[in-house]
Amino acid sequence: MSLVKKQLDSNDITAREARAFWSKVSVGDPDECWTWLGTISGNGYGIYKTAAYGIIGAHRLALLLASKQPLGNLTVHHSCRNPCCCNPRHLSASAHKDNINEMIQRNLSQGNLPFVRKLTDEQYNRIAILYSTGKYTQLDLARRFGVSQPLINYIVRGGKTANAQMGSSGPSACV
Repeated sequence: MSLVKKQLDSNDITAREARAFWSKVSVGDPDECWTWLGTISGNGYGIYKTAAYGIIGAHRLALLLASKQPLGNLTVHHSCRNPCCCNPRHLSASAHKDNINEMIQRNLSQGNLPFVRKLTDEQYNRIAILYSTGKYTQLDLARRFGVSQPLINYIVRGGKTANAQMGSSGPSACV
C-alpha cells in the first residue's frame, strides 16, 4: 500500500465528471468571478468530490480542467481574492509559501487581515504557547480560536501580534 498521494491530472477526470463540476459554477463574462455554487468549506473555499481524488478545492479543479496541466504540489492563487471564484482567468498555480506570503503582505499593506477574526495580543501569545506544547495542531488551534490555519501558521512561525502590526484596532473581523 502506497502512502504517496496520486498526482492530480486532468486525464483522471471523466468528461461526465467535468460537466457535473462546471454545472456547479455560475459562469459569467470572461473577466468576472465565476462563483462556485456547490459545497463551501469552513475556510470559505469551494470543494468538490471526485472519483479519482476524493475531495479537492473547486478552484483547483477549475484550473486543472482549463489548463490541462498537472498542478503537482503547487497551490492555486486567486488574483481576484475571491475564494469561491472558479474563473480560470483569475487562477494561477504558485508555491504555497509564495501564495501565503502574498496574501499576508497584501492584507498588511491594506491595513487589515479580512480572512481572520480579531485576536488580542494575549490570544496571540496563548496560541504560540499552546502550539509549543506539541499537544495541538495548527488546525486544532484555528478551530479553537475561530481563525484560519494560515494565521495560526503565521503566529507560530514568529509573526507579530495583530496590534503590533495593525495598530490598536487589530485585524478586521471575518464575515
